[in-house]
Amino acid sequence: MELNEIEQEEIQAYFNIDNRISNIEYRIEQLRKMFYDQTMATRTECDGLDIYSVGFSPDRNVVPYLDVVLSRERTIEVLRKRKRYLNDYLNTLDPLDKTYLINRYTKKKIPKTINPLDRELYEEILEINEAINFMWDYPPDIRNVELNNETLEKDFDAIATLLGV
Repeated sequence: MELNEIEQEEIQAYFNIDNRISNIEYRIEQLRKMFYDQTMATRTECDGLDIYSVGFSPDRNVVPYLDVVLSRERTIEVLRKRKRYLNDYLNTLDPLDKTYLINRYTKKKIPKTINPLDRELYEEILEINEAINFMWDYPPDIRNVELNNETLEKDFDAIATLLGV
């Protein structure tokens, strides 16, 4: 199994989960500040012809705010699970292999050469993704199903099972 650049970027993303979590937490905090900085009091306004009352609308303000915050908190929870499973896998490796992978994929630049340890790590990431999809009732990832003419019927049945047909 050869790893293309997108697959290597996916591996790299797993090693940068802490940065993504920090970024999302920062955005949640900024959203909270923006939400609570607005006035929630009723006020009167005049447009030159009429005087009318303008009030804070919970339907238009609170519900979307809570939807965004809860969605981002769920994303953080999923990312923390992914990180935990990756760390569980890395802890099963030889300390030198673990250090090698951490040093290799925490850099900004994607490595040019691929070795069996990289392939094994990517296969583990695919399993983690599948487990997360199952836990959160996300649709299964069908991009990793490979078809060939020799086993087309078996593969077709596997795809039908994945799609729930």
